[in-house]
Amino acid sequence: EPMMLLLAPWSAEPGAPITGVGTVMYLLVLSGLNACLLNIANFMVTSYTSPVTLQVLGNVKSCLSIGVSVAIFRNSLTFEQAVGVGTCLLGVWLYNQKEPKASAVAAAPRTGSGTWLPLGLLRTGSDPRQ
Repeated sequence: EPMMLLLAPWSAEPGAPITGVGTVMYLLVLSGLNACLLNIANFMVTSYTSPVTLQVLGNVKSCLSIGVSVAIFRNSLTFEQAVGVGTCLLGVWLYNQKEPKASAVAAAPRTGSGTWLPLGLLRTGSDPRQ
């Protein structure tokens, strides 16, 4: 149906009323603008964290989606799926244990270089104690 609205000016008989083209074009432009802003936001978040941190957060989001699906919609969860979710969450926990803690970064000597912090914290280009 939306494609027909776009093609209507070329396929309609002369003098036939054409409706919906403006609405479809508005929605296409709005969708493109939304996609552009989403990409800009994604690049900004990546610049403040790391790509690995974003991937780990994506895995946490998947685990939360599965949990919400089971809790709200009463979807079944097989043993293999539960082991997969548990393994994913164990990996997130291990990742957080491997990353330097904010208190350890604050106690570290000043280097002036960028510092990578665990999930949810920002990567700064200078000393975080300043």
